[in-house]
Amino acid sequence: MTNISEILGTDGVKLRCSYTTDPNDRVSGANFLAENDTTDNFVYIAESTVFSSQPELLDYGVYLFGSANITKLSDSPSEVVLTFNNLKCKHERNYKCRLGIHNTLPTDSTPMQLFVQVPPSKPENVVLIRTPVDVSTTTAKASDCTSTSSDNEKVTSGIMEGDNITVKCSGNVEEIPGNCSYYRTSYLTFQVTAEDNQAVIRCVVVSPLAKQDMFIDPEQLEVKYNVRIPTVTKHPDKQEYIVHVGVDISITLTCITDGNPKPVFHWYKGNPGRMITLALKKTSLLRI
Repeated sequence: MTNISEILGTDGVKLRCSYTTDPNDRVSGANFLAENDTTDNFVYIAESTVFSSQPELLDYGVYLFGSANITKLSDSPSEVVLTFNNLKCKHERNYKCRLGIHNTLPTDSTPMQLFVQVPPSKPENVVLIRTPVDVSTTTAKASDCTSTSSDNEKVTSGIMEGDNITVKCSGNVEEIPGNCSYYRTSYLTFQVTAEDNQAVIRCVVVSPLAKQDMFIDPEQLEVKYNVRIPTVTKHPDKQEYIVHVGVDISITLTCITDGNPKPVFHWYKGNPGRMITLALKKTSLLRI
């Protein structure tokens, strides 16, 4: 028997008991056994023998499959096949075949494993959690685990530049032997910068069985950060300006800075106490 890997819900799954015999061997029966998930022992699930006109699905086989088609010994000189439909998680286990030959002890095959593949679902939710500052953390780190953490520090607002936050993404996204599918949680921890303002942290499921667009986007990050030191440029850019009667010698001053909340610009001329204009944009222009 060889290992099988099929997708959940598949019909026509076949367990094959293949064998070779010597010319003088008389095969009396072929039995299928499955590992009991409670005792870890192998128990009979089906048999095809010369003593019965029809192959039979036994009690534990009925528990596993409900019904199945089993070929007769007379159908093939080298193989007995058990076929069942609607592959389920509980079918993921070890199986083996036991061959009975007249006047010889039964022979067991090497156990084979049936793997049940489960297509992942789209992540259910993404939340932001505030985490303690770790000065050694300079790059984003991602990790996966099956445990859950408290959301007491869930971030709803007030993210500041330099804060450490963890993005928590949860959903039925993977499979492990014995459990078929499970609820998995992935974490991404990073230190927030001003460039992260209005960013979207997308959680994407990556799997050979995943469909397209298997992702979820949380709301955009709202990062508060201090106003940057402004820079002022002038146009035309000259060392000195000569005044000519009737000639326009206007100068345009441009002040550029950034911050969140959005900064307010105050322009002063001569006496610092004399404000001549104000602006609410990221870049302010003053024409004098």
